[in-house]
Amino acid sequence: MFDQRNLVEDSNNSCRYEKSSWSECSPNGEMSRTDLLKANSDPTCDKSRRIVKKCNKNKQTKATKDKGKR
Repeated sequence: MFDQRNLVEDSNNSCRYEKSSWSECSPNGEMSRTDLLKANSDPTCDKSRRIVKKCNKNKQTKATKDKGKR
């Protein structure tokens, strides 16, 4: 099995990204963000990366409930 953590640790060239904000949940239950490469990163890295993850419905419900209590 391939372990990506070892690849990052073994490499002297690292790709460092400035994290952006997560989008709102889409109708298909996913949220995304696009991170931009930091200036001090290896120039051979991708200039940006897009990350997608499933929305956590429990956190959304809890956040909505908390707002109503304040």
